[in-house]
Amino acid sequence: MSNEEIHKLKQNVGKLISTNGFLSTSQSKDVALKYTDQSTTQQQNVLFEIEYDFQKIDSIIAASIAHFSQHPNEDEVLFDLDAAFKLSCVTRDDLLNVTRVVMEVTDEGSAIAQEHTNEIRKDMNSSSPVLVFGRLLTIIGEHDKAQRYFDRLLENPNGPNEEFIYYYMGLVQYHKGNYEQALQHYEHSYKIMSNDINSREFALSYVLNDIGAVFKIQGKYDKALDYFMRALEIRKNYPNYTAIATSLVNIAVIHRLKGEYDRALECSMESLRIREAYLPSEHTETAKTLNNIAEIFTDKDELKTALEYHQKSLKMMEKCLPAEHDDIASCLNRIGLVLTHQGKYNEALDYYMRALSIREQALPKEHLRMTTTLCDIGYVHYSTKNYIMALEYLEKALQIRETCFSDINDIGRVTIFTYIGLTFIKLHQYRDALTYLKRALQVGKIVYPIGHVKLTDCFINMGIAFREMGHYDTAFEYFENASKNEDQNSAKPNPISLARTYDSMGMCLCDQGDDEQGLEYRMKAVRIIEKVFPRPQYADCIDPIGHAFFTNEKYDCALECFFASLTIRVQCLPSDHIDIAQSFLLIGDVFFELEKIADWESIEQYRIKARFYYEQALAIYREKQHANTAYVLHSIGSIYENIHKYHRALEYYYQVWAWYQQYPPAEDSDREKCERSIARVKWFML
Repeated sequence: MSNEEIHKLKQNVGKLISTNGFLSTSQSKDVALKYTDQSTTQQQNVLFEIEYDFQKIDSIIAASIAHFSQHPNEDEVLFDLDAAFKLSCVTRDDLLNVTRVVMEVTDEGSAIAQEHTNEIRKDMNSSSPVLVFGRLLTIIGEHDKAQRYFDRLLENPNGPNEEFIYYYMGLVQYHKGNYEQALQHYEHSYKIMSNDINSREFALSYVLNDIGAVFKIQGKYDKALDYFMRALEIRKNYPNYTAIATSLVNIAVIHRLKGEYDRALECSMESLRIREAYLPSEHTETAKTLNNIAEIFTDKDELKTALEYHQKSLKMMEKCLPAEHDDIASCLNRIGLVLTHQGKYNEALDYYMRALSIREQALPKEHLRMTTTLCDIGYVHYSTKNYIMALEYLEKALQIRETCFSDINDIGRVTIFTYIGLTFIKLHQYRDALTYLKRALQVGKIVYPIGHVKLTDCFINMGIAFREMGHYDTAFEYFENASKNEDQNSAKPNPISLARTYDSMGMCLCDQGDDEQGLEYRMKAVRIIEKVFPRPQYADCIDPIGHAFFTNEKYDCALECFFASLTIRVQCLPSDHIDIAQSFLLIGDVFFELEKIADWESIEQYRIKARFYYEQALAIYREKQHANTAYVLHSIGSIYENIHKYHRALEYYYQVWAWYQQYPPAEDSDREKCERSIARVKWFML
């Protein structure tokens, strides 16, 4: 086996695996070892050891066939097709030059499969084993096999299951990302079922539900909601509670996408109660409901709760599905998104890359869900200021969309256009930015209802692009449009969008010379952000506002900003994070400037505070060997110089000099400044 395959086995210890056919084994280890070859750097010999307690498990068929074999001395034992095994351990045995994979025979796989088969037979009141097999292929992600299977069934036109075959063909196309084809199959199924409404009414609810799912993915939320509601009304007349749960969660998703979070949570929680009561204890549909609830909490900024629901969902999915199933990738993606919001970018990137690895194996290269992961990876790089890498991933996602899904307008399309536009702003390529942000706004007006927070963001982003280009009047118009749109938000107003609007308006006014009113708007933004659930990104928004007040010598307001930023970072980041050091440094700078203009009674107080915050910053910067170490050392030296403690000042200036010897400064002027400080203090000491 390849090293990669062995690595996958190690990752799946404790989980179930099954073979694709009959499994031939031997009761003799020596016989098994005869079939091993010479290991290489890329390939390793693997010895599978199977433990089977016949007294505990009788549902797995294994038979000794030595007396039927041409080589009876090999003691061959054959396991049946449906045999399932739990991976116990994967270890290296250097003495035998093999990797040992210990597996335990289990009937858990049979139990899970039987539970799922029973649930599928309840779906649509269809118990045909022929359909159940095709549906199972779809559930486990074997979409191409499922498509070929249903195509063969259709070779007998006008058969007894024709309407169901078309329905399942639509389901296969939906999972493959071929939404128009899926819709055609669903509509064909709907037409046939409508001719026999009395006996097919419940089955019809499935078709209505999945037509709604297509409209949802296309961003047609009102049409989707209409179909979901029609499906629910039918299902209320039947004792199939899991189907009702599906309708409730789909309705909840639409409410969430429209920003109606309380309605969304109400429907989702009701769906979860039903699924936990009527489905097997570990079920993919229950896991999906947990994910939907988590997404609502994410949108409500309750990230800790969101992460708990996502992790619970992931644990359940990993028990129920193959390791390379796309639903697991979707869950990993969602966890990455929450971690991104928490500012844990390295952890987020790890989850995104795991999701991408699964999707590269589970999906076609040009699948719509592939673009979601690529886009999220791009955003992580954007958040860490790696704009070139961000653009690389975002453009990959866009290329897939433009090539294969140019006719689909949905939130994913808005997101990609937005991220590319914002990245170009950071790269100072404003015309390119404007091109993409305009496209984001155009699609946003199609996808989102008036008042939606994402539409507000589209207006703000357009305004930012025009402001950076110096078109202040046009920029201000977009900011005002953002404010008007937020006023029409049917859900709870989004404080961050409101803060962005105030800050953007304030920057626009400052750029035009109206610092007083502009800074007033920007301080409104800070005071809104202070009241919301903390995220590291919010501190990054506050710091530039603090700088603006600092530059205008409004030190009290600057301190308010920098302390707000520090409070957020302390709550969200590790205590030695470099951004916390940045907050300490900025606060120290403000107190350092206040010392210069303070009255005699306050000078000592400001001096002590400045030195305190500089020393806090220095402890972190020095440990990280950060370039700001020299700046902070010089600032502390300046404080001692100002109070005529020249020996202490010289000590710090020499530390700056030693730092520059090890880490040469980017600018020669920094070294010259240090040399002048040393010379000046030495002169004072004469």
